Amino acid sequence: MLGCRSVATTMGFTAVEGLPMGTRSGSLDPGVLLFLFDEFGLSVREIERLLYQESGLLACRTVERHAGAARE
Repeated sequence: MLGCRSVATTMGFTAVEGLPMGTRSGSLDPGVLLFLFDEFGLSVREIERLLYQESGLLACRTVERHAGAARE
């Protein structure tokens, strides 16, 4: 803070950086991207959709729901 104004931020290059949010992944190891390319053959756009719209707390809830169904 300088004169009651913020002069620094903890934001990364994109909104994905930081903690996981509702649908965004948060920070992750760059090797994960290589793994998604190699193991699943995902395109850049598919990975972008995964990181911005299908990750974060949404993905945690989905995994938890599937795990619960598998136990039943």
